[in-house]
Amino acid sequence: MLCEKCKKKKATLYYSENIGGQRRSFHLCAECTSLMEASGELENLSIAFPHFDSPFSLWEEPIFTPSSASVNQTQPSETPERACPLCGIQFKEIAATGKMGCAKCYDVFASRLTPLMRSVHGNNSHTGGSPLVYRKRADRLKKMAELRAGITAAVSVEAYEEAAKLRDELRQLETEAPE
Repeated sequence: MLCEKCKKKKATLYYSENIGGQRRSFHLCAECTSLMEASGELENLSIAFPHFDSPFSLWEEPIFTPSSASVNQTQPSETPERACPLCGIQFKEIAATGKMGCAKCYDVFASRLTPLMRSVHGNNSHTGGSPLVYRKRADRLKKMAELRAGITAAVSVEAYEEAAKLRDELRQLETEAPE
């Protein structure tokens, strides 16, 4: 989408405000955003969002770098200077742009990316909604895994009657047609 102000550059910001029932919104490029902020037409977004220009710059803040105690424990593969053997990108470039060079980067920089992803997104795995069919199937598979683990635990403590009950419940789940 092009900037609504200059109609030349790619819009990188969507600005919307509702003041006293008066709504207005813009799709703006960075340059037009700066000009509108300077003229007072828009609020200064850098006050509200200190990392507005580079949302991934916060990845390089001290909170995300290893503490001095853990620096000695890091492996050579975890050093910030290490480059991905496939594409050659370094972690500092990923932190600056927020983009991986290739799929291998996820493996190479996993020890540094995992805490970053958790801090940015709140989790490392998808926790959103899913269609009912998939939820039912996932719940059924989870229950089957729990039953298998229960059978193993019951057999290990020689609780054979409990293991038999769990086995029967597992067989029933296995014979049910998935929805």
